[in-house]
Amino acid sequence: MPNTTGARPFPPSFSATLPAAVSEFSSLCGMAPTNSHEQAIARIVNDLDTEGRLSPTSIEDVIAHLNFAMTKSDSEFLVNYIRWRMDHPL
Repeated sequence: MPNTTGARPFPPSFSATLPAAVSEFSSLCGMAPTNSHEQAIARIVNDLDTEGRLSPTSIEDVIAHLNFAMTKSDSEFLVNYIRWRMDHPL
Protein backbone atom coordinates (compact mmCIF):
# COMPACT_ATOMS: atom_id res chain seq x y z
CA MET A 1 0.00 0.00 0.00
CA PRO A 2 1.54 3.32 -1.02
CA ASN A 3 2.11 6.02 1.56
CA THR A 4 -0.60 8.62 0.84
CA THR A 5 -0.34 10.41 4.20
CA GLY A 6 2.75 12.41 3.36
CA ALA A 7 4.42 11.05 6.52
CA ARG A 8 7.91 9.69 6.18
CA PRO A 9 8.72 6.28 7.67
CA PHE A 10 11.74 6.02 9.95
CA PRO A 11 14.98 4.81 8.43
CA PRO A 12 15.72 1.12 9.19
CA SER A 13 18.31 2.07 11.83
CA PHE A 14 15.57 3.82 13.82
CA SER A 15 13.10 0.94 13.83
CA ALA A 16 15.10 -1.01 16.40
CA THR A 17 14.59 1.80 18.92
CA LEU A 18 10.88 2.34 18.34
CA PRO A 19 8.37 0.85 20.75
CA ALA A 20 6.69 -2.22 19.22
CA ALA A 21 3.29 -0.52 19.11
CA VAL A 22 4.60 2.44 17.14
CA SER A 23 6.48 0.14 14.78
CA GLU A 24 3.27 -1.89 14.28
CA PHE A 25 1.35 1.33 13.57
CA SER A 26 3.95 2.31 11.00
CA SER A 27 3.82 -0.98 9.15
CA LEU A 28 0.02 -1.24 9.16
CA CYS A 29 -0.78 2.36 8.30
CA GLY A 30 2.25 3.36 6.27
CA MET A 31 3.13 6.15 8.67
CA ALA A 32 5.27 6.57 11.74
CA PRO A 33 6.04 9.41 14.10
CA THR A 34 8.28 11.70 12.09
CA ASN A 35 9.61 13.83 14.92
CA SER A 36 10.04 14.03 18.67
CA HIS A 37 6.57 15.59 19.12
CA GLU A 38 4.83 12.66 17.44
CA GLN A 39 6.98 10.18 19.37
CA ALA A 40 5.92 11.83 22.64
CA ILE A 41 2.27 11.76 21.57
CA ALA A 42 2.49 8.06 20.71
CA ARG A 43 4.11 7.24 24.09
CA ILE A 44 1.37 9.04 26.02
CA VAL A 45 -1.42 7.41 23.99
CA ASN A 46 0.18 3.99 24.52
CA ASP A 47 0.45 4.65 28.27
CA LEU A 48 -3.24 5.58 28.45
CA ASP A 49 -4.11 2.43 26.52
CA THR A 50 -2.00 0.25 28.82
CA GLU A 51 -3.75 1.81 31.83
CA GLY A 52 -7.16 1.14 30.26
CA ARG A 53 -7.98 4.85 30.13
CA LEU A 54 -7.90 5.45 26.36
CA SER A 55 -11.09 6.90 24.88
CA PRO A 56 -12.07 9.44 22.21
CA THR A 57 -11.94 12.10 24.93
CA SER A 58 -8.32 11.22 25.77
CA ILE A 59 -7.16 13.99 23.46
CA GLU A 60 -7.36 16.45 26.35
CA ASP A 61 -5.40 14.08 28.61
CA VAL A 62 -2.64 13.75 26.04
CA ILE A 63 -2.43 17.51 25.47
CA ALA A 64 -2.21 18.09 29.24
CA HIS A 65 0.89 15.87 29.41
CA LEU A 66 2.76 17.52 26.53
CA ASN A 67 5.44 20.10 27.21
CA PHE A 68 5.19 21.74 23.79
CA ALA A 69 2.61 23.58 21.70
CA MET A 70 1.09 21.29 19.09
CA THR A 71 1.20 22.06 15.40
CA LYS A 72 -1.58 21.17 12.98
CA SER A 73 0.43 18.13 11.94
CA ASP A 74 0.86 17.04 15.58
CA SER A 75 -2.90 17.38 16.13
CA GLU A 76 -3.70 15.30 13.09
CA PHE A 77 -1.25 12.62 14.21
CA LEU A 78 -2.81 12.60 17.71
CA VAL A 79 -6.34 12.07 16.40
CA ASN A 80 -5.27 9.40 13.90
CA TYR A 81 -3.10 7.56 16.41
CA ILE A 82 -5.85 7.52 19.08
CA ARG A 83 -8.33 6.18 16.53
CA TRP A 84 -5.90 3.49 15.43
CA ARG A 85 -4.87 2.57 18.98
CA MET A 86 -8.51 2.18 20.03
CA ASP A 87 -9.00 -0.26 17.13
CA HIS A 88 -5.71 -2.04 17.95
CA PRO A 89 -5.28 -2.03 21.75
CA LEU A 90 -2.03 -3.10 23.35
